[in-house]
Amino acid sequence: MTIKISSIHFCPVKSVSYQAVDHCNIHKDIGLEGDRVFAFLKNLGADDPTLIDKEHEERKGKWNKILTLKNTPALNKYNFSYENEQLTLFKKDQSILSINSNDAEDRKKLVNKIIELESSIKDPIVLMKNNQLPYFDTTISTKVDFVNSVSLLNIESIKDFRNKTKNEIEVQRFRGLKPETDDKSLNLLKFLKDHYQHFDMGLYLVPLSSGKITKDDTIKI
Repeated sequence: MTIKISSIHFCPVKSVSYQAVDHCNIHKDIGLEGDRVFAFLKNLGADDPTLIDKEHEERKGKWNKILTLKNTPALNKYNFSYENEQLTLFKKDQSILSINSNDAEDRKKLVNKIIELESSIKDPIVLMKNNQLPYFDTTISTKVDFVNSVSLLNIESIKDFRNKTKNEIEVQRFRGLKPETDDKSLNLLKFLKDHYQHFDMGLYLVPLSSGKITKDDTIKI
């Protein structure tokens, strides 16, 4: 069986926006380079940023510590791009602020800018960066026994789901990312359960070696 990679996306900031690329590096036991290496943390205790950043066991189940589109809808207005260690905040197509992502003071400037733009978002918030232990769902979920991962979605499965539900459901909805439409009436979990008797769409992969993948590459399994 041969699989073709039709598109590659990564999400620089956990659960906010995604970025399309034609190729990317994959790191052994980690995942796509740059994927979910940033996260906005909230509701923090004194030791939370350090513990959550360094110990994946400290993250398990702590979804309330991370800003997402679900718990912070104001972030739907914004996108991020990440290239050459520069993290840039956009509103629609307009660049608002670009920072050196390795500089803690610059990351604080980005947090302050978002708080300035959105009164509903309150301090204390910290923008964390971790290349070795990114903020994947699998580092937070209590339902899996692995840590880092790559998410794989089958386009044919998406097409079948669209046909069964009679809805043009965007792929990014399956990974909690910003959809192209503002339709909030779609209950993905209910649709999945009704039509497939489970809640899953796609696979999580664990990279066994480092390398590079390119759009239109083929994989034999």
